[in-house]
Amino acid sequence: MTSVSIIIPAWNEGERALACALSLSEVPDVEVILALAQGDENTLTTEENKVKTVWSAKGRAKQMNAGAACSNGKVLLFLHADTKLDPASLKNIIEVMEDENVALGAFRFSSDDDGFMLGVIGFMVNLRSRVFGMPYGDQAFFMRRELFNEVGGYEDVPVMEDIRLVRSLTRRGRLIILDKYVVTSARRWKKNGVIWNTARNLIALSAHLLGADPVSINRWYHGESK
Repeated sequence: MTSVSIIIPAWNEGERALACALSLSEVPDVEVILALAQGDENTLTTEENKVKTVWSAKGRAKQMNAGAACSNGKVLLFLHADTKLDPASLKNIIEVMEDENVALGAFRFSSDDDGFMLGVIGFMVNLRSRVFGMPYGDQAFFMRRELFNEVGGYEDVPVMEDIRLVRSLTRRGRLIILDKYVVTSARRWKKNGVIWNTARNLIALSAHLLGADPVSINRWYHGESK
């Protein structure tokens, strides 16, 4: 059994997910898994033994659960394809997970855009994570395999699967936010506009916390009609 399994869900990511996987594949005692969706013909894969590929039905929760099911690590780390993780930080993950009182860990958030607005967003994200104990999935969640299995993994919902997992795990132990950063691509903020993308995320989170159905939230979030 390896120490850490890194699971990278992706859909139509071109070379981005593979580049993310390969950047971590040389770390000793670490397993890297690309969790892809059936029908994805655009995400590049590799035949290299150090990167495993698993296929499932489309949906980030489904894909991450499929990746976890075929993994061998004592600790599972879920990394978005557009987020960069410093390989040296994996040592910190192992050290944190040696504490049985810790149920879930995540990293501090930063983006690859050094503009003022995204700097403010990064500050607010990190404040929300530490004060309210509510990190998002793009902050690279990590946890012990047995605890992930105990809570049933990610709930099969189209959005907010990360927030639901946080709630499940923190009922069983502490949440730790490392001082280390992961760096997330600013592409979605640039595509949708910083203000609108941030407002949309806050509306979706608020709706979820108020009990709205994740399917309805997802439909609104992506502008889909019934």
